[in-house]
Parts: sequence; C-alpha cells; structure tokens
Amino acid sequence: MDLGGVDVAGARREPREGEPMYGLYQHKRSFGAEWLELTGAHERIIDAGRYRVGRVAARVARLVDR
Repeated sequence: MDLGGVDVAGARREPREGEPMYGLYQHKRSFGAEWLELTGAHERIIDAGRYRVGRVAARVARLVDR
C-alpha cells in the first residue's frame, strides 16, 4: 500500500533527524514501511488547448468560492 511520500522537498531522499518529515517517516516505519525511491508524480498533457481551458476554469471556480 502506498501511503504517500515523506521525502525531503527537492531532494528525493530519506528524511534525516531534525527535518520536518522525519517524524512522519518514523511513524510510517513503525507500521513496517520501507523507503522506496520513486520518481514522483508527473502530469502528461495530451491536448494543450483543453488543458489551458481546464486550468482557467479551476482558477475561476476558486475565485467564485471565496
């Protein structure tokens, strides 16, 4: 089960003691989790025009919700 990452932002490595994600990493290890190095999330854009429209619509929706 993938419980999400605890890697250090911009570093893609195990957190070390004293770093913000270290506590979460220790918590997950207490349940038997192991460090697994992955590439991270990626976004593939198939239709650039439709993508732009979706991004604009999301911004407008956020403004309306305020």
